[in-house]
Amino acid sequence: MKRGKFLAATLGIAGVGMLALGMSSTSASAQAYYPAPVCAAGYYYANGSHANALETKAGLTWGALSFNAQTLLNDVVWGNKGDTYWTLVYTKPLPYDITFTGTLGAYTYSREGKYLGTRDTATGTSCGAGQAFVVNGCFAGNGPSSGGLRHLTLGLSAPFPDSSITWSLQAILGGYNRFDVKQGNQLVGMLSWGF
Repeated sequence: MKRGKFLAATLGIAGVGMLALGMSSTSASAQAYYPAPVCAAGYYYANGSHANALETKAGLTWGALSFNAQTLLNDVVWGNKGDTYWTLVYTKPLPYDITFTGTLGAYTYSREGKYLGTRDTATGTSCGAGQAFVVNGCFAGNGPSSGGLRHLTLGLSAPFPDSSITWSLQAILGGYNRFDVKQGNQLVGMLSWGF
């Protein structure tokens, strides 16, 4: 099941009083707030019945490497309580004010939840072989996996000289989703304006 693209407002609050507000057209779990060592985030999807969620975020940084974990705190239509998104991030400054970032992302999944799993939670019956429960019934396809490689993202970014605009380019090599379906590769270009 693809989470799709939603306009999501994300609020992260760190134990040290850091406050960050972000808007994104990508999936909410792609959001990360650095350098907050530990924080909690709330995701609100407009008109997204049973999609709003709470998630903890924790990270460790050592030099150019950071290791992060984001754990879902409640069952929603796009994930189960306990699902954890892990990232290992390497960042290196390059000449001409360019920054290279490599991110290896993986998930560990809770196989059973209110909206996703192998058991129809409304009727209390197990799904048949080769089926998975997705929101409102059992459907043919792969059963839920316990986790796996989600993506490898290689990116370059740099500010335009004497400007508050930054360009970035990312190559995203897709891994597998929670139903063990291979995700496609993507090339993404972005312009950001800081104000």
